[in-house]
Amino acid sequence: MKRLFLFIAALCCVTMMQAETVYGDCGANMEWEFNTGSGALYLIGTGPMNNYFYAETPWKDYEGQIVSILKDSRSQYTRIGGYAFDNCISLETVELPNTVDTINIGAFSMCSYLSKVTLSNTLRLIGANAFAGDISLTSIVLPTSLKGIGTQAFWNCAGLNTVTIPAYVEQIGAGAFSNCQNLEMINVEPNNKNYCSLSGVLFTKDQARLCGVPGRLEGEYTIPSTVTEIEKHAFSHCQKLTKIIFPTSVKWIYNNAFYGCKMQSMELNEGLLSLGMNVFSYCNELTSLTLPSTLEEIKGYCFSNCTKLTSITCKATTPPTCSEAFNGFDQSACKLYVPQSALEVYKENEYWKKFGAILPIDQGIDQITQEQSAISNKTIKDGQIYILRGSRTYTLTGQEVK
Repeated sequence: MKRLFLFIAALCCVTMMQAETVYGDCGANMEWEFNTGSGALYLIGTGPMNNYFYAETPWKDYEGQIVSILKDSRSQYTRIGGYAFDNCISLETVELPNTVDTINIGAFSMCSYLSKVTLSNTLRLIGANAFAGDISLTSIVLPTSLKGIGTQAFWNCAGLNTVTIPAYVEQIGAGAFSNCQNLEMINVEPNNKNYCSLSGVLFTKDQARLCGVPGRLEGEYTIPSTVTEIEKHAFSHCQKLTKIIFPTSVKWIYNNAFYGCKMQSMELNEGLLSLGMNVFSYCNELTSLTLPSTLEEIKGYCFSNCTKLTSITCKATTPPTCSEAFNGFDQSACKLYVPQSALEVYKENEYWKKFGAILPIDQGIDQITQEQSAISNKTIKDGQIYILRGSRTYTLTGQEVK
């Protein structure tokens, strides 16, 4: 036992002897000090930190050892530089002095063990991707001084449970809280003049733009009739949603809005004009889709890698413009139903003609067997024919409508 004690004591002495403090510059008036034994890094000085968009950080050789970023009386700096602590895989704690007004792009992104962050009470801007991929972050208090939150600032913060937008926030970038799988509510201070929250969903104050949905939203969701635009990434990776009901007010759905969702069917509203890029990309449970007669354009990769998609009904008599919108799955195995009057136009269109079969919308009625007819009734809703069998409703291609 005595020998073991002596061995441990000697090992501790060696470790203490090996620990050192390294330091350098990180801004015109800023320095850094890092203790290799404790893993604590102190940022000291005044003014802004350098950005590291295209350059290695001065602590590059130690970034895997940084456990905490701390402040002391010497910490009077104003900015955390872009990508300054990106991918610091051991970082657990960040304490910022109250002089910091800006956290630049990607500053603390991909810090998978970061769980405790104390922000400055004078902070005005959290940049794009600032905390993206920080999966251990379960909560964060945004200061009342905050004015802006950048695009995907908290993307994939999988542990984040709730967040409250302060009263003076003027701008929230697209997908600021997207792919936060455990996020239950996006709250907004009631006196905020630019944003509001309805049942945990983020909207502009006039409720014309739906900005973001918490990742744990589940079941059926009805979009309010005030909404005309659905923001980029608004529903992306909301994997517990089973159905979306669109009001006729929605005119534009922007890039990646439903990326990676798990709905099996989707019926888009009359009045919709445009679908952005990657809107439904990797919705790999989607089997049937209905596009409205008002649709004018479908941008690139909108339905890419929807590998189970077998039936599309497009009610537009003029084929919506599209380019590479349906790549990443076998179009030849997918049936396209269009208005009878537009059948030849679709068959001659450079992109639409790639579908395996292009049929008139009412074709399915003739395919119903005598046995099915005996137990089924037909109904028409929004120009689409459905089959009623008992208490259940089906599309003409056999997809149950829930």
